[in-house]
Amino acid sequence: MKNFLIILLALYSGYSLSSEIDSFTNRYQPLENSVERVNFIANEFLDKAIINANKKDHACKEKKLYKAMRKYFKNHISGEVTVSIQNDEQIDKRLFHVKESVYRDFKWWNSFVLMVVGRLYDGAHGAVINFNDHLIGTDKFEHMFGRGFLYFKRYYLKGKKLKKVLKYGAWQENWTLGSKTTGIFSYADQAANFNGMRFWNHILQKRKDYLGENHGPLVKCQENKWVKIKDLDFTPFIDDSMDEGHNCSMFSTKKLTKSVIRQIKKLEEADGLRYTCPIRSDVVNILNEKYGSKLAPYLLNFRGHLHR
Repeated sequence: MKNFLIILLALYSGYSLSSEIDSFTNRYQPLENSVERVNFIANEFLDKAIINANKKDHACKEKKLYKAMRKYFKNHISGEVTVSIQNDEQIDKRLFHVKESVYRDFKWWNSFVLMVVGRLYDGAHGAVINFNDHLIGTDKFEHMFGRGFLYFKRYYLKGKKLKKVLKYGAWQENWTLGSKTTGIFSYADQAANFNGMRFWNHILQKRKDYLGENHGPLVKCQENKWVKIKDLDFTPFIDDSMDEGHNCSMFSTKKLTKSVIRQIKKLEEADGLRYTCPIRSDVVNILNEKYGSKLAPYLLNFRGHLHR
């Protein structure tokens, strides 16, 4: 039985593309802004990807560029950008063990990732960083790079309707990448997936941004070689929709929901500050206006912590 569990854990860790973070515990302790360091790391790997894409005479083939980038811009298992952000000592961050988090009462059968993998490896519980005053988990980068690239391919390259793409992402979050394995359905993850789609589109900027905020291209073909013409900056793609403190998660059962609310109430009783999601009403108004009625049902939840 023990060997079986070890094998199961190894298999799961190999294909898992998701980690979870606690956006509530120690929320009001200040974190230094990491925007410059995060962008610096990402640009280093973008430069490497361009060099690799130009090693052979591919005459600026888009697929080769994306393949070279995907070596670095991927998930926390094989994507070096996410791992570097997570581990970089120059980035101020909060990192918790699951036993210290608002998820401490989850059971292993509710949340294999948190209660089994999370108790053995810190990697199952991502860090919180400050990116331009947005408190986001480092897991949001793996969503932007991983699921975001899938969204980009389906919507921009294959021409599928965005509604179908968003529904597919929600299905994944409910099953293999979220609710059924962690007990958590994260709308903040859905927002990161969508903004990851926007990020990938801006690399070459051959198509209009869905929100009308064109900031690319970052890379162009010049004399049959890829050339970076603009530094990568994540600022246009990261906002408070990726903060679980504002964009409320849902949980797979009533019991899990009540356990999280109970821990949040304890935080409020301890220091008299607000931790109940959504924490700030002004953020709700800003995000509703930004994403509009078509996107909001798939990306935003301001109804508080509920069960699915």
